[in-house]
Amino acid sequence: MREIEIKVRLQDKEGLLAALAAKGVVLGESVHQRDQVFGLPGEVGGDGNTAPWLRVRTEMRRQGEDTTKRALFTFKRSVTG
Repeated sequence: MREIEIKVRLQDKEGLLAALAAKGVVLGESVHQRDQVFGLPGEVGGDGNTAPWLRVRTEMRRQGEDTTKRALFTFKRSVTG
């Protein structure tokens, strides 16, 4: 599995939503996420960290009047080059 994450600052949310809708994109319900991250003892976190780390993510989704909750356990490491 390969994960790529891109973050951008959004200037015109309504314009973006209109452009996506015009392309036929349908967005689902929002997901509330809470992450707990665990690194190796003595390793400094943050950008530039190449040591492997673990993430436990708890997700809560609303589906109508029901709320579902799940936990994801992820091992991550930086890949360079």
